[in-house]
Amino acid sequence: MINFNLLRNVFQKTEKDLLKYCASKILPLYHTVDVDFKYIYAKGELPIMLTAHMDTVHRQIPSDIFYDKTKKVIWAPEGIGGDDRCGVYSILQLIAQGYRPHILLTTGEETGGAGADEFVFNYPLCPVDVNYILELDRHGTDDVVFYNCNNLDFHKYVQSFGFKKAWGTFSDISIISPAWEVASANVSMGYFNEHTLSEYVNLTILENTISKVTNMLCDTPTGFFDYVPTYVTKRYKGYTYMDYKNPPATSPPLLPPPFIPPDDDMYDEDGYYIGRGARNYYD
Repeated sequence: MINFNLLRNVFQKTEKDLLKYCASKILPLYHTVDVDFKYIYAKGELPIMLTAHMDTVHRQIPSDIFYDKTKKVIWAPEGIGGDDRCGVYSILQLIAQGYRPHILLTTGEETGGAGADEFVFNYPLCPVDVNYILELDRHGTDDVVFYNCNNLDFHKYVQSFGFKKAWGTFSDISIISPAWEVASANVSMGYFNEHTLSEYVNLTILENTISKVTNMLCDTPTGFFDYVPTYVTKRYKGYTYMDYKNPPATSPPLLPPPFIPPDDDMYDEDGYYIGRGARNYYD
């Protein structure tokens, strides 16, 4: 069941205020918590790390959240910020129910992963027993994205919980997973039209994903899933290309659709135009 009080507290705060709010919720429940100005990291009891990011692309926080009881969707004129307040909400909801995975909440994901960069700088080696990392930061209904992690056993394991493999280009685990050499995946959280003012969140899908993640926390694997890179990125005359080290059985396209690399124009991780001279997520 959706906790609307928690939902409002998560969705109607600035990034800075949300960091403080999340810290107030996590500190009483965890023995070891690192509250940095760019992330919150809590050492749990389960060998799984859940991660989400606290920033959004929207310039204003929602002053009002509108709810369609028939369709069970929420939206806001300023942009609802489901990317990735849905992930933050889900993690707080799960720990309130008594689950104790390791937690990482970051800032700056939408501007290239500043919080994740700071985190792996401070924790270059995995400091705890983590069998895999699960990011709650994907649009849609039941996607799972593995990015450059090509551990096929891990793919099969995550998909066994009802997720379907899809393609993506970047999120925080793109930084953390290779640094720690731990397999990772990013799963759908029920938000749609992200990065636009018409963004909305389907609460039924959000609840379904929380249920799937709950099943994953209850069915903790006994073995460790290591990070197996599909390719390494290399630069040539200003362009980025992929050198496949461990080609999958069915090789994906050179760049995942709908991303089409133009000469100078740049797009975000889901193909939305964001202008010229922006960060190349393959750097």
